[in-house]
Order: sequence, then C-alpha cells, then structure tokens
Amino acid sequence: MPTNNMSPPKEGRTTLEKLLLLLLFLTIGAIVALSIFIVTNETDSSSSCPTSNSAVRHHGSATHAPTTAPEPAPRVCTSPQCVTAASAIIQSLDESVSPCDDFYQFSCGKWSERHKIPEAKSRWSTFDAIIDRIATTVKFLLSAPIKTTDKDYIRKVKDYYAACMDSANVESLSSQPVKSLVQELGGWPLLTSNWTDTQFSLTDLLLKVNNYHLSPVIEFYVDIDILEPGRQTLKMDQPSFGLPGKKYYSGQDSIKYIKAYTELLLGVAKQMGATDGKTLNDDVADIVDFETKLANASVSDELRRDPNDMYNPMTLGDINGNYSVPKILFNVTKHVTSLMAMPGVDIADITESEVIINSAPAYFDTLKELLTSTPVKTLANYIVWRSVFDNIDALSTDYRKLYLNYNKVVNGKQSESLREDICEQSIRDNMGFAAGRMFLDEMFPADAKATANDMVDNITAAFNSNLNTLSWMDEKTKDLARYKNNQISRRIGYPDSNLNDTYMSEYYGSIDVTNSTFFQNLLNCKHHLLTDGLGTLRKPTDKTRWHSPPHIVNAYYNPDLNQITFPAGILQPPFFEASLPKYLNYGGMGMVIAHEITHGFDDQGRKQDADGKLKDWWTNQTSAAFNSRTQCIIDQYNGFFQTINGQDYHLNGLTTQGENIADNGGIKLSYEAYKSWAVNQSEPEPGLPGLNYSPDQLFFINFGQVWCGLERDEYVIKLIKTNPHPPHRFRVKGTVSNTKAFSSVFNCAADSNMNPTHKCALW
Repeated sequence: MPTNNMSPPKEGRTTLEKLLLLLLFLTIGAIVALSIFIVTNETDSSSSCPTSNSAVRHHGSATHAPTTAPEPAPRVCTSPQCVTAASAIIQSLDESVSPCDDFYQFSCGKWSERHKIPEAKSRWSTFDAIIDRIATTVKFLLSAPIKTTDKDYIRKVKDYYAACMDSANVESLSSQPVKSLVQELGGWPLLTSNWTDTQFSLTDLLLKVNNYHLSPVIEFYVDIDILEPGRQTLKMDQPSFGLPGKKYYSGQDSIKYIKAYTELLLGVAKQMGATDGKTLNDDVADIVDFETKLANASVSDELRRDPNDMYNPMTLGDINGNYSVPKILFNVTKHVTSLMAMPGVDIADITESEVIINSAPAYFDTLKELLTSTPVKTLANYIVWRSVFDNIDALSTDYRKLYLNYNKVVNGKQSESLREDICEQSIRDNMGFAAGRMFLDEMFPADAKATANDMVDNITAAFNSNLNTLSWMDEKTKDLARYKNNQISRRIGYPDSNLNDTYMSEYYGSIDVTNSTFFQNLLNCKHHLLTDGLGTLRKPTDKTRWHSPPHIVNAYYNPDLNQITFPAGILQPPFFEASLPKYLNYGGMGMVIAHEITHGFDDQGRKQDADGKLKDWWTNQTSAAFNSRTQCIIDQYNGFFQTINGQDYHLNGLTTQGENIADNGGIKLSYEAYKSWAVNQSEPEPGLPGLNYSPDQLFFINFGQVWCGLERDEYVIKLIKTNPHPPHRFRVKGTVSNTKAFSSVFNCAADSNMNPTHKCALW
C-alpha cells in the first residue's frame, strides 16, 4: 500500500500522529490487560471469564439452563489483529444478560455504557466509528499543502477543502453568497415590497434552480430503463421536501416539526434582510402551507415498493398536455428540452415523442391542481426558499445557528459540527472520488479485494445450495433464481477509474474551484453532478460506473443491473480484515455480502430478472408462497416498537420488509457459507484470547456487535417514519430470533425470547 510521503511540521504533532499514538497506547494496554486476564483465567478457577455454559446462562421464568453448549476453540489466536478484535468484543459484551434473552443487549450492552453520542450527531454506532476513522485520515490528507507532484484533481479537492476551512472568509462574506444566488434566481419575493408577478415563469425559475442540482416541485433525471436495462432513459418523479418525509406534515407529531421548520424559514428570511411584520409572517405561512400540500399529495413509501407501479411510460407530448399550466407559464416540453440542452449536457434532439418514465402519476395529477390554485408569489417564494435551504450549511455562523435549532427538533443534534467535519462531508458529497483516491492510496490494503471476492464466491454457492432445501419454491423458479444468483455482478473496493489519473482529470476538468470561494465551489460542483448525470442519456448503460465514492461505509444491491457493490470504506474492522479468523469476517462482512445478494430476491428485487429487466419470472404458486412468508415478516416487525416519551413508535413492517428479508436471509446464508468453508479445513480455527466462546458463537457475536449503536429519540422517530431500515437493535433481535442455527449454537431453550416457536423464514 502506498504510504503518505508528506513531510510533517517541524514543531508539534499532527492530528493524525496524535491519533496513531493514542491507538498505539490503547492497543498496548489491551494486550497487557488481556495477557493478565488470560494468565489469571488459566491459574484461577474462580475467574470471572465465563465458561461456555456460563456464556449462555439463562435468566427469568421464560428460559431454562442449557444442558449442553458448544465447546470452545482448542487454540487461541494471539496475533495483534486478534488481540485487538478480542479487546473490542470483551469491552462490548454484557455477560450479565443471556444471549437467548436479549442478544442485542448481550452483544452491545457494555458498548452502550462506554460510549455516548457526540453533541453534533444524532447517533453513534459501529458504522459511525468507522466513518469517523476514515474521515480523520481524509481530513489529514486534504489539509496537507499542495505539492508540485499533486495531480490537477487532487489540487482542486485540496483547494475546495482550504476554501471551506477558511472560516474567517466565510464569516466575513455572511449573507453575500446566498444573496447572489437569490439574485441569480430572479429575487426572493418576501425580501422586497415591489416584487411583481408580471414576468413570472415557473418553467424559467425551475430551470435556474435545477442548474444547481435541486428539483423542488418536479424532478427530471436520467436512469436505467428497467424494461431495457442496457439503455438510459428520462424519468420524472415527485421531489423531496424540507422536512424528512411525508409523515412529518400530518399527525400530532407534525405540529412541532412544522413549527421548527417555519421558525427556520422566518429566521433565515430576517437574516437576509426581510422586514419583520404581518406580510413576512403571512408569506412564510403560505410557503409552509404550500409545501405541506405538496407533501400530502406525494405517494407514500408504502405505495412505492412495487417497481411495476413506478414504471409508467408516457411521451413528453402527453406529459406536457397533462401537466402543463399555461396560467403560470409552466410548459413541461420547454422545461425538459431546455434542461437537456444546457451546456455540459448538450442533448438537443428531445422531441414530444421522447418517452419519459413517470414514477408518480397520482402526485402529478394533484400537482397540476395545486399549481393552478396557488398564488404566483407563493410559488416563487417556495422555490427560492428551497434553494436557500439546500445551502444553509455552507453559510456563516448566524445561519448555521438557525439551522441547528431546526436540527435539534428534527434530528436531536445538540451542537453544530466542527468546521473540519462540515468540510469533509461537503467534499464527500460533491468531490467524493477525488477524496476517495487519496483514501485508497493511504489506507486500503491490496489483499482486501481478493479475500472479499472469495467470500462472495462462497456465499453465492451457499445461496444455490440453500435453494435445494426450500419446500415452498417449485423447481422451475429455483432454476431461474439460481441463474439470477450466478449472474450477479460484483464491484469490490473501488472502480478502476478511480485509480486512472487521466479519467479523474477529465471527470473533474470542467469544475472551477478556488481556495477562496467556498460557496461558489459548492454550486459549481452541484452543477457538475447535474450535467454528469443527465449527460448519460443516449449512452449505453455503464455497469462499471460508480455513483458513490469508495470510502463510504456502505454496501448496496442495484436491481436494475443485478449488481452488488462493496466500497473500500466498509471493508474495515469489525466488518472485515483479511488477517482475522473467518468466523469474524463472515459474521461481519459475510453478513453484509449475503444481505446484498438476498436483496435480489426480496419483495422488490425478485420482480427483476438476471439482466435487471422488470419481468415476472415466478410461477403463480411460488409467488403466493413467497407473499405468505413475507407477510409473516411484515407482521413480526410491525410488532416491534420503541417507547419514546411515553409513546410507542411501532416499526413499519411493510416499508422495512425488503431490509428485513435481506437481514434474515443474509445471516443464514453467511453462516452456512462459513460452515461450508470450515468443514474443509484441517482443524478448527483458533479462538480469541480472553473469550471462551466457540467459533460459531463468535460468528454471531461479531454479527451482533457490528450493529452496536446509540440513537437520539428524534433520530429513532425519523428512522421509523421515513427509513426502510429498522433501528439497529431490531435488526439484531428480529434476525437471530428467526435463525435456528443461532438457537442451536447458544443452546437456547424453547420459547426463550430469542428462540420463539414460531419463526419467519424465507431464504
């Protein structure tokens, strides 16, 4: 792996050096502590280290003491990597709780006691710790002086970071950058008393806003045509909103959220010079009322799960006839042709015969009525406001304080993020591949891709083997499922283009970046993201193209390409490290891999074939059996809830079913892949120092601990209202309670919390 060759400062230590010294001391401390612990355990029969039986002891009337337990591994791995991993596991386990009673608390109880949520965040988890570790390295690299050997795109990303970090300049500019943006858009009516609507054109205003990758009211973009996955097509969809989702605009909870949103809007308007008074208050109320109507008109998440319902091809001529509003000069044909002809996109052959996929017809039917009945001033005020709202984080402290007050209510954040974190996040969002290249050069081991690739092979084989055991699936559908599984393409670590200097220079070549104009740098990057995406129309689908940089801590399945992606960011401990025992890697990264593969066969992914084409390839009988088993999972997760301030917030089993199917199938497939690998080894893998658990038990323990986390109440509420992923604790509890192997490995009594008699099972 290439090393950092930047010279350190002559005096003092860098942030990275201090961090590395701290990690070194912690590792030495962990080794010493574990050495003492192991010696004590070997020489003192009264040691507090649990035996295999004590590790699975049961509590409460619902459980009973086990009669047998898996034997601990006969050997112990004492490599530095194993010692570090063992130390982390020991510090997280709460062995006062039976794994059969509450496996999440057993796995993460001590972790939760040792950590707290940073004031500037709404959660803190294993994921966030990895994100933070990567960000620390990236910030160090970005802050280094530009060298003559730096490539042009590296110089640009360093300039972007330097401009963002120049807080004195950001503060001195105050409102000037956002006022310039507003002026470019034609002005914000609520800031002036002499605004008139005589020249207003909704089409023209939306195009100006679209220029910076924002689409209030209506969104046009280019994506894969799922009836012909080899080509790109135009799509139109409902927009996002200022609040996190539709459910924030209705119901009893909505009062406080709308109040916080209104106060933010009012505060920003005053900061920009709006005159306080009844007119301003009325304008702000009209903006929020219009957005509330838009949100309520949007199609709910529950109704957007079926890709068939999202695929509604229409010609541009039909769309123009159905949704244009002459009264406010909203002409869809002009909007689309102008958008696609802008410099950088340069597609001038769009006609009214162009086919566009309408993803939300019900929304657009209502939108036309709203646009017709809403005063022009309100429309202009709302669209300009969304442009301001989208860029608040890039402004001076006065604006960010207003935004923090909003975030306290909506996300539970208690303080503003550090400047360096704001800047690193902005680069991740807008120049991610340039920063990603620096990360790859600094801290991604060369052997990681090969080891991860072997794991994908083994889990793919486990899926095929598991198909033979499914009694609810007929042979014809099994054959097609096996074929689709074998056709899943994989992307591991990073795209080859990220290491290609010529490609990177061309990709970032059109972006103007200086070290003194942060707000304009941001707008320039957003414009580039827009033109880069729209410019793929008329081009064949590029399966090698990545849309997220390699250092993000995430993984995903793309049903349109039948493709799984595992960026370098997630190929980090505790998910993955090539030198660790396989039971840890399969319990962590193996579960992630199997989860993403299973997405190809969840309630959405199953409706597309091996090529990503929208196609019903299931027999009616097998479809009915799938739906019945899926309903079991929906009902089970509907029953999970978290009590916050005396109110029970139930999970939405319908909107989370895809993730829950993938979690439940993923843990089973990863475990079976690990067991298939282990049975072919000459001897069992060694255990971990200080941990008297078998490899199989450590597989599940590592799975549980990758989900350790703390969440603010506001974050949990947002997750339940808007996110297809359940809170972490339910991802652990729901999954292991449906997994027979887990109950066997920990010898859980029948009807214990984690071993219910009735289990939901699909894959």
